[in-house]
Amino acid sequence: IKAQHPGVKFGEVGKLLGERWKTVSASEKAVHEAAAKQDKERYQREMAAYKASGGGGEAEDGDN
Repeated sequence: IKAQHPGVKFGEVGKLLGERWKTVSASEKAVHEAAAKQDKERYQREMAAYKASGGGGEAEDGDN
């Protein structure tokens, strides 16, 4: 988008991407949506493992 529209502001990029998404075929959207679903599931598994290992919590010794 930035290469095709140099100088476009950040907010405009989202609008341009939205317009482009509207023109994508249903089969192509399905590919991207399936990949996004798999990635979300991977994120949830990894976050659960991270939290289970003690990550993401407050410091136990009070040194915040």
